[in-house]
Parts: sequence; structure tokens; C-alpha cells
Amino acid sequence: MPLLPWFGLVLIGMACGSLFYPDGSRGFSLRTAEPAFARPFSILGRHSLFIYFLHQPLILLLIAVFAPAAMPVFW
Repeated sequence: MPLLPWFGLVLIGMACGSLFYPDGSRGFSLRTAEPAFARPFSILGRHSLFIYFLHQPLILLLIAVFAPAAMPVFW
């Protein structure tokens, strides 16, 4: 995959950022109160890296237990 076209998108994003946020900060504030139904999702978002690192070995373990023929030979 060539990097040059994607670097162009990065440059476009940087240009839009300096156009819309000339002083580097938002001109409006975001609401800090979240609705009750969104709280579990915000917890998941705050700990997403931990969840990612946790679920990878769990998926491999489940595959090893329930479909051992599907596991690679390097185990």
C-alpha cells in the first residue's frame, strides 16, 4: 500500500485543522454530562486498550479449545 496518497490526506487534515481552529482550540465547549444509557460505552472507550489486549489471548484460547485444527503449527 503506497504511503504517498495517504500522506496527502494527512496534509489535507492538517490544513482543515488550521483553517477551522486557527488558535489551536475549539470555539465551543462539549457537554460533559452523558446520558445514562451511554455510561457503559464510555467505560469501554476509556479502557479500550486494556480490552483489546485482554480479548486477543481469550480468542486464541477459545480457538485452541474448540477448534484445535484451526490453530497454527507454531504453538
